[in-house]
Amino acid sequence: MSTVDDLEFNSATIDDEEIQEITVDGEVVWSGAELYIESFESTGSHTWNRPSDVNEVDVLIVGGGGGAAGGGGGAGGLIFEENYSVSGSSSDVIVGDGGVGTSPSAAESTRGENGDDSVFDSLTAIGGGGAGAFDTDGEGKDGGSGGGGSVSNGDNYPGGSGEPGQGNDGGSTGNTDSPFPGGGGGGAGESGEDGQSNRGGSGGDGLYYGDVFGDDFGENGYFAGGGAGPTNAEADGSDGGIGGGGSAPDSEGVGEDGMPNTGGGGGGANGELSDGSSGDGGSGIVIVKYKTSNPNDGAIEVEG
Repeated sequence: MSTVDDLEFNSATIDDEEIQEITVDGEVVWSGAELYIESFESTGSHTWNRPSDVNEVDVLIVGGGGGAAGGGGGAGGLIFEENYSVSGSSSDVIVGDGGVGTSPSAAESTRGENGDDSVFDSLTAIGGGGAGAFDTDGEGKDGGSGGGGSVSNGDNYPGGSGEPGQGNDGGSTGNTDSPFPGGGGGGAGESGEDGQSNRGGSGGDGLYYGDVFGDDFGENGYFAGGGAGPTNAEADGSDGGIGGGGSAPDSEGVGEDGMPNTGGGGGGANGELSDGSSGDGGSGIVIVKYKTSNPNDGAIEVEG
């Protein structure tokens, strides 16, 4: 009777769980399905083709971030689904663009634009809310996360509301006195900060999914940070939320755009002293992770 030395079953379990690899005497004699990641980063419509042996995926969908004005732009809505069921030959994918921020002069009367929605199959991540304007329409817009509010005609306005389960509210103005601080945009992980006595409110932080998809995506694995609120007079700058939120300069300078493919909100620019525009929201992203023996072209195999 013959025998085989060093028989190994890597990742093997019992009770009908799939064996991933068999080695005999150090050589791989059979290998099953492996984990792969596909990311959709260009704005617009795409198609994800389902490999025939895939019935479930882990998927992250982030909407485009909101544009800044007299407050910070809200982050795009964020949806993460583990073991999401897929069927049919393909699923529709849309990657939302970020909303446009307004120039300081326009910010006196025009709120920032909302970001566009992102979609995977039947799941829709709502675009982030645009920020409120300095002199009219001071309330931040609702969105995936709400845009920051602004001082308008001497009144203190609130931030917009975030979509439940996808984001948080934008911050309000802290007071109606100089430097007239705007609220920070909401992030996926927390609400935007209210305006402070010496600066606009910081953007709310996003959420970390680097442990699922790796740190090469988003801002080192973080997504959907809110944009920072500006001021309308001499003051300090403020920070965007972790996850691609744009920062606001001190008294002069350009509001920072949200980071592409994070859904980060745009950072505001000083409405009185700056020649620069407020930041645009960052574009969204859709990431799909699945196990298959027949990956799509362009899919990245997960190491380890």
